Amino acid sequence: MASFFDRLRMNIQIFFKSIFGGTAINTVTGTVEKAINTTVHTVTDAVQNLVSTTVNTATGTVHMVVNTTVNTVTGTAQKVLNTVGNVINSAGDIIASSVNWLKGIQKYWPIYLAIVAIIMVCIVILYYSVCYYLNRKKANLLSSTFVDLAEVINNKSDILQQKKPLP
Repeated sequence: MASFFDRLRMNIQIFFKSIFGGTAINTVTGTVEKAINTTVHTVTDAVQNLVSTTVNTATGTVHMVVNTTVNTVTGTAQKVLNTVGNVINSAGDIIASSVNWLKGIQKYWPIYLAIVAIIMVCIVILYYSVCYYLNRKKANLLSSTFVDLAEVINNKSDILQQKKPLP
């Protein structure tokens, strides 16, 4: 299949043969062929440069995107690892502080034992004080109820003991 430029060349040759005849055609055809070849080479070079530039630009863009993505992922992973390291360090500090506290207890255990005993005695005294108060309140309430009941019974017995006149 003939290219566009080959068909153009043939059409120009036919056109000039019909107008000028044989001798002028060779001169014009040679000039036209040179112009066409120069144009073809110029267009081919321009297309090759454009394709090469596009490929290089695309490759550079792909490299930039890949490098940026890798750097972003690496930076994020580094931040996550730093956070995990900080958590582990904090957990170590918590464990170390408990161990230090236990060392202090081991050193001063009689003092801690006395403090715990005092606190327990205070709790027991408070418990029995509250129980005693509530029982007294309950007893007073119960005795006042008994007194009221006794008054009611007394009033009824007075009514029962009254002598009624005989009819």
